Amino acid sequence: KELRKANFDRTEAGRAWLDAGERALNDSVSVALPFRETGIFPLETPMAYAYRVRVPAGRRLVARLTAPAKDSTLRVFIDVFEVQNDGKPKRVKYAENGTVLSHEAPEATTLLVRLQPRIGQEGPFTVTLESQPLLSFPVAGRGYSSLISFFGMPRDGGRRLHEGVDIAAPKGTAVLAAADGVISQVTTNRLGGLVVYQNDTEHGFTLYYAHLSKQLVKPGQQVKRGETIGLVGNTGNAITTGPHLHFGVYPFYRGAADPLPYVDPRGTQPAPVVANTKKLGAYLRTTPTWASLRKSPETREKASISLPKNTILRPIAATGTWYRVALPNGAVGYLQAAQLQPLAKLKKQALAAARPLLTAPNAPADTLKLLAARQPVHVLGQFGPFAFVETADKVNGWVRLEN
Repeated sequence: KELRKANFDRTEAGRAWLDAGERALNDSVSVALPFRETGIFPLETPMAYAYRVRVPAGRRLVARLTAPAKDSTLRVFIDVFEVQNDGKPKRVKYAENGTVLSHEAPEATTLLVRLQPRIGQEGPFTVTLESQPLLSFPVAGRGYSSLISFFGMPRDGGRRLHEGVDIAAPKGTAVLAAADGVISQVTTNRLGGLVVYQNDTEHGFTLYYAHLSKQLVKPGQQVKRGETIGLVGNTGNAITTGPHLHFGVYPFYRGAADPLPYVDPRGTQPAPVVANTKKLGAYLRTTPTWASLRKSPETREKASISLPKNTILRPIAATGTWYRVALPNGAVGYLQAAQLQPLAKLKKQALAAARPLLTAPNAPADTLKLLAARQPVHVLGQFGPFAFVETADKVNGWVRLEN
């Protein structure tokens, strides 16, 4: 918007920057959480990165961007878009000069995260995408290992299903408010014994705490996340079991949801970047007879493009053992790092006719120089009908070898 207010979108540089952002959304790559990637923003070409992620219900997406200290002047826009039912992205959050941006997903949703530097800036970066629970764990000093029963397990001989999770803890352990909110009911029922209902004012959920040995709040009382609202017990139909908290989540006045994603505190680390990041930005070539370009860094992902041997491309980012690569025509995707190797002189060939040496294998492309008929060149690789060559005076460029 600021670009358009300043009429910068009418300049060539402004249009190229805006086009790069739109192209990134259209060509987004699909990644699974947690995810880490190290990449570069090149100076010669405006570039943006977009990641498509599926965020489960009850989780918060957190995007973190870091740059080396020597590149501390790098300023990057982080945008989060929700993918609508019609497939179109709608921007829901952004950060200018951001390093961390989070977005909550009370319901399962597909998000696009776009990174784009300010116009004219370049440099390396590392992005980390992860999910965190929307709610705090509701029993003091406990975590995932204390769960003893899960959502959907049969109860009463299969006549009903468990509508929450059970968290074991000694009798009298503090039960904590999992979010800010208002206590709506403090009551007793046959199944839950001493129970507390809370309206979660952060997200619009109803939270249910059952089998308490003591209730420490009153209806209408406002509570903060982490505040003690009761004590663990085994009242109600848990009288013959060990003390535990039954915790339930009811989103938006609907039926019960599995509380585990909403409170699961376990954090998994994204795979380390193994691919050589020193090769980012350099021209490389494919080594297999056919290399599969994929929309995500997973071998089970169906290939979007099959590339013949010695296809020229540039790795622009690395994640795990994969490179995110840009083809000369602008297409992007992932290749396994082991499928790429440095350029080499594959053969020496004399031109059948005079040809322009081009900056890119497409039109319009700038001409670097005119090559004379019968002039020898070293072929380093190819893309379509074009060869990437090196001349006798060490100039690299593209030339069409076919008539």
